[in-house]
Amino acid sequence: MVQFKRCSNPRCTNPNTLEDGTLPISEFHKDNNRKNGLVFRCKVCIAVQNAKHYAANRDKFAAIHAEYRAANKDKIIISNAKYYVANKERITTRVVKYRAANKEKIAALYAKYYAANKEKEAARAVKYRAANKDKIAISAAQYRDANKDKITKYRRAHPIQILINRIKTFERHQAGYDNKKRQKRAGLILRGAVHLSLEFPEKMKAAGIFIEKPDHCAECDKKLPRRQCQGHHPLYPKPLDVIWCCQKCHSKLDATRRANVTG
Repeated sequence: MVQFKRCSNPRCTNPNTLEDGTLPISEFHKDNNRKNGLVFRCKVCIAVQNAKHYAANRDKFAAIHAEYRAANKDKIIISNAKYYVANKERITTRVVKYRAANKEKIAALYAKYYAANKEKEAARAVKYRAANKDKIAISAAQYRDANKDKITKYRRAHPIQILINRIKTFERHQAGYDNKKRQKRAGLILRGAVHLSLEFPEKMKAAGIFIEKPDHCAECDKKLPRRQCQGHHPLYPKPLDVIWCCQKCHSKLDATRRANVTG
């Protein structure tokens, strides 16, 4: 049986070419219609030829592939599932390796996609959380239990970022809270912002969430110690937008808001 063969392409660039210009038969695809059972050109030359042809007819191939996928959705899903089950470890290893080598590229692609599909992704996330509340709660609890030290360390090292994340989460999900929960979360965020503004004023200003208590009531203009100044939320969805007032005026404002809600 033939062990070596010449590629029919005079400009062959196969790196496995020997000194006499031949190639091992492993470098050729099989062709049962040929006498020697091999195609004329080597695998490298055929791959180069196919790549050029594909590049010149990209739109045509894209249309053919799209048409096939649309007509064979179920078939493709079944085929992919079978392949994944048969090659699970191999695929997992490849994916982990790729992600480790392309962290920045992947992060940039996710950011670009999210920026272009913000509303779509937000709606999908809301729908998923509504359908998987118990699953998410269990998963979050398991993660917290397994990473207590890690979470504590991160919170101490990044208190302002934690606050920003809480504000974003609150504004995104507050519509699904009852009034009591909304009031409690808004109050916690406000107190956190006040505390961090005292501890890290410059960083809070840079983040655009600096909060400073005044020394008087915005309603009755009564002078009072800053620690006694209370924040009233006209609208809970904006946890840092408050009216600073004394306790008496705060009670009146709360009563007015409740009357407007019930009325």
